[in-house]
Amino acid sequence: MVKSEELKFKNNKPTIALVSPFEPSILDGVQPLRYMEITRVALEMGYNVLFVTSTFKHVTKQHRHNQSRVFEVSAEHKIVYLKSIGYKRNISVLRFIDHTIWGFKVLKTFKQFDRIDAVIATFPTVVSNLLISDYCEKKEIPFALDIIDPWPDSFHGVVRNVWSKRFIWLITLPQKWLILLGLRNVDFLIGLSNEYAQWGKQLYLKPTTQYLAVYPGVNLDYSRSILELGKRQNSYLKEAEIEIIYLGSLSDTYDIPCILEAAKIMDGEGYFKRVKFHIVGSGNQAQSIRDFIQIHQLKNLVYHGRLEDEDLMPLMSQCDIGLIQHKSDASQSITYKPFTYLGYGLVLINSLWSEVRNLIDSYEIGFTHKPSDARGLVDCVYNYLDHPNLLKEHKSNALKCANEIGDNSKNYFEMIEKIMM
Repeated sequence: MVKSEELKFKNNKPTIALVSPFEPSILDGVQPLRYMEITRVALEMGYNVLFVTSTFKHVTKQHRHNQSRVFEVSAEHKIVYLKSIGYKRNISVLRFIDHTIWGFKVLKTFKQFDRIDAVIATFPTVVSNLLISDYCEKKEIPFALDIIDPWPDSFHGVVRNVWSKRFIWLITLPQKWLILLGLRNVDFLIGLSNEYAQWGKQLYLKPTTQYLAVYPGVNLDYSRSILELGKRQNSYLKEAEIEIIYLGSLSDTYDIPCILEAAKIMDGEGYFKRVKFHIVGSGNQAQSIRDFIQIHQLKNLVYHGRLEDEDLMPLMSQCDIGLIQHKSDASQSITYKPFTYLGYGLVLINSLWSEVRNLIDSYEIGFTHKPSDARGLVDCVYNYLDHPNLLKEHKSNALKCANEIGDNSKNYFEMIEKIMM
């Protein structure tokens, strides 16, 4: 049980509460993601930050702690881990039960707190958002809802069978009703992308609700410093004319086989000395990558596993192209990956036919090919091999794009400033 005394800040600064059972905290030792970056910017702006999250890690399906705990990271920053029962499958009744129990614990935590000046909460968490929105309305606290997944519509989109669609629509109807109730008191609706913000506009919101699209960008100052350091140290020596990297999860939802097949095609066509592929990450497909390299004796593909920053950043600083590879049933509008690459000046080769494709076309920062089309991926690489000046131009555009719409320091400053006005 969390004690009231543990939640109090010993200063008079305004407090922003961030609420998400999904997002990692600074204590998780991972690359900075959305709420870690919002926390950083809010602290730099002079606010207290109370991050309310779960003891259960959504990504790894493991518990951080066996009971609720409060950590004081600094005098202005506290992290509250509320005990969750956990779940094995993302789409399950147990997950809904978990989030429901967790939601009531969030409300109880809020009621113990002396002062909250604004709340930013992730969507989808159905019950917690309903409870928080009512609490904020009664206390006249600005409430911002951050749509990172347009549930359950995103799930409907990946189901092909008509009868399955109807069944899913039926069983998610109660959640849809709870979602609409939770949205009626939202002051700011934030979308991870323009598509998500537009999706939110069709829902039942009060007339005064403000809409913001805030991309999942990067800390550009950090990226630039690492980029320059990597170039100066030159600890990773460039081995090919063009170096390509896939960085991220190797779970089954990502089209890693397309990357492997593309490397095989280019190796077979004699381009193994001019183009090199790097895969960095961990997940279910790791062993199949090792097996593929060994079976086909590929000279142009290296699997690095998971790398720490000191090893990853020099490699990133020497790469030219970042790969975004999703299967045809992917429902994401945008992900963290594009801006991670763009922050280091990498161009994009992408198979996600959504807002990412629009960004690539409008800023001229890469190419998009059809999902699972290895030949299409190879042709995109050949485009840069045949036109080296085009690669140079697109890399320059990549940094420009990151600066304009992918700078977390600027984006989150403007977002927080609007919420706290």
